[in-house]
Amino acid sequence: MHTAAIGKQGELFVFGELLQRGIVPYVPLVDMEGVDAIIRLDAGCYREIQVKKLEKQKDVRWYQVRNLRASEHLFIICVERDDTVWVFPSRIFQKFATKSETRSGIIYDLNLDGRSQRRGRTRKDLLAPYRNNWNLLIMATEALDDLIAMYESMAAPEEESLSLEQYKRLRAQSV
Repeated sequence: MHTAAIGKQGELFVFGELLQRGIVPYVPLVDMEGVDAIIRLDAGCYREIQVKKLEKQKDVRWYQVRNLRASEHLFIICVERDDTVWVFPSRIFQKFATKSETRSGIIYDLNLDGRSQRRGRTRKDLLAPYRNNWNLLIMATEALDDLIAMYESMAAPEEESLSLEQYKRLRAQSV
């Protein structure tokens, strides 16, 4: 199957899943900025969605995003061959991906089967809370930030973990 057809198949699968959950995807006429759909949330908030689907049966769980501009609104949704879906806030995708510069720009590679050298576990295990977690798309930004901090602390070795008090202090400083 052609690469464009595989990508469109992934998008249509994700759009169908969103519609089943009562979330209407608004699809741009042209994909020029890496946004495959936009969804509206309550109170005028929105999410931009970029869908990535594995191209070949023999591929490992390896997803690429070119020229990623991570933001609180952008989510990368990765679709596996068995329709398992990974719902990543773009900041998480960027954090766990490897970055390489090419003539055509920057490529972020996220190999879920690869091991994190720092944490000694596969990325799919470290990022398990993002597997099939469609609720991340509709959470308020503040609640999502708190949930991501909790997920990261669960994935971090104990010597890298923060206490609740340390987290609150750091959070207060960033506001």
